[in-house]
Amino acid sequence: MAYFPHAFQKVLVGTNGLKSSSTSEHVVSLESHPGKVSVIDAKTNAIQDLTAAPATKLFYLAQGSFHASDKIGPFHGGYKESVKTKGINPKFVSKFYYVAPAAPVNQIITVGENDYCTIPCEKTVRLRLDVKGSPALRFLTHNVYKTLDSYTGCCDSSNTPVGVETVFEAWAAEIAGDPILSKFISAAVLYITKNAQGVVTGTSTTKTSAWIALPAAQKAAKLRLTGAYVDTKFGDCSFSPMDHVELEPIQIYASALEDNGDPCASNCFSVAQVQAAAQGKGFGETVLRELILSKRYEQEPFQTDARLREVLDDTTLGSISRTASYGAYYILHSVPRSSNPSGMMDADQYLIKVVVTAPNADFETFVEAALAAAGNSVALETL
Repeated sequence: MAYFPHAFQKVLVGTNGLKSSSTSEHVVSLESHPGKVSVIDAKTNAIQDLTAAPATKLFYLAQGSFHASDKIGPFHGGYKESVKTKGINPKFVSKFYYVAPAAPVNQIITVGENDYCTIPCEKTVRLRLDVKGSPALRFLTHNVYKTLDSYTGCCDSSNTPVGVETVFEAWAAEIAGDPILSKFISAAVLYITKNAQGVVTGTSTTKTSAWIALPAAQKAAKLRLTGAYVDTKFGDCSFSPMDHVELEPIQIYASALEDNGDPCASNCFSVAQVQAAAQGKGFGETVLRELILSKRYEQEPFQTDARLREVLDDTTLGSISRTASYGAYYILHSVPRSSNPSGMMDADQYLIKVVVTAPNADFETFVEAALAAAGNSVALETL
């Protein structure tokens, strides 16, 4: 039960698909279909045919239980009973949407220009790096920052300048050798080749003799910095819902400095973002914790002891993979109260989440048809 504007969220796990029936199949048949979700007629308790028009205005959703045995011990039973939602009146549905899974994206920035640069000898060029975000704050309780040095070496009699790749190679080696910075950033030097017209023909992270022999007009070099933080995770045996799950990608900020500390004026060290960081969604870790909370409301608490989970036939870790990503349908609806001590008209708000591995067009069409038949203008949204 919930009070506006909050909604109690009930999670149904439909990782084995959505079950449809064109016959008079009853909801009890879901006991033999773990992980399948069906739309049920609220009056007859019959599984609805998702390819046909809604037979009734009132319905609910049910999910086949993952429990292999209906009874644990001599007294506790009913574990194979399907998991059901409150009755849904399409008139009182305020939102129907689907959230697709999305993989996280690491940030990638480059330092350097498309034209080949040379740096004077006897010069120190510094690269200031700042790494920000939740991973850095949790690891060090402050942002990661460091200034990298690259010395171009002593001048000879001809004062020959040094190729810019030498500076990038020194910075990359310093990042790789730093015990802290290397946990957040992966650095690579890009060796770019061009044709006689100046069009890029290839990019490699290996410095070959052919690249060295190219004239300056047909090559370039850049330093590529990729956010590469990987969080520590424990296995299912020692899993606890209180374990931290890192979702936020790190943000890298880079700037080149002259040896006197001023921002470098040379175009050789311009910074560009090649790929913006993006947080993923639909992670199994998140879905699993939402399922645990939903089950607790059903008086089925999650046991952190592996042996207790085995004794009590806990199926939570088996129904959701922590390494997978899932999509989810959400139905936000209200249930009016028939009696309220204050005499004020009120309603409880419920949010139903159906976890799926892929979208189901028949389910979307069926729910939208039920909403339209009830005169509700709510339509499916995809987020």
